[in-house]
Amino acid sequence: PENDLRDVRGVRHLFEGKQMRTPVNDLTNVRGVKQLYASPRARRSPKNDITDVKGVKKLLKTPRPQREPKNDLTDVRGVRGLFEPAVSRSPTNDLSDFKGVRKMFR
Repeated sequence: PENDLRDVRGVRHLFEGKQMRTPVNDLTNVRGVKQLYASPRARRSPKNDITDVKGVKKLLKTPRPQREPKNDLTDVRGVRGLFEPAVSRSPTNDLSDFKGVRKMFR
């Protein structure tokens, strides 16, 4: 029969979990550990190169006031029209053609 429990050899091994082995602590190659734990070095600032200082005087100069446009009075066309009173632009009253007026008043 399939369910024969008289021989139980190896049953203990079925229920036991596999034993975990710890990895071997191999310290033969420890290259770079000193570099990992070293504190960071202070960064170097760039060198202060002041051999070429063109344009500094221009930058620090007080700004000039802006120039106004020149008063050029050589061409004064249309000035008279600016100061004349404006003519009202009413529709033109053209009374040259009286056709049909008599019919309107009948």
